[in-house]
Amino acid sequence: MFGTNGFWVNKHLPDETKQKISNTLKGNIPWNKYEKGCYSDDTIQKMRESHKGKTPWNKGLKGSISDETRKKMSESAKNRKSHKK
Repeated sequence: MFGTNGFWVNKHLPDETKQKISNTLKGNIPWNKYEKGCYSDDTIQKMRESHKGKTPWNKGLKGSISDETRKKMSESAKNRKSHKK
């Protein structure tokens, strides 16, 4: 509907609106201000133990595309028509 980059790309708010937003947000406490230290040491230890021995989801993904696949992707991209004129 709005493209891949989003609605607000290359659009700017007027300075008056920015000032109104700024004034509205002054004095508010951020949602994550007190989040630090929210887990006890015992809970952290339990979480650490539960993750031991598990393989990370992204292990081995770096460079997983073969040269042949890269070449196919490159050719496909070259054949696409650009939306820019």
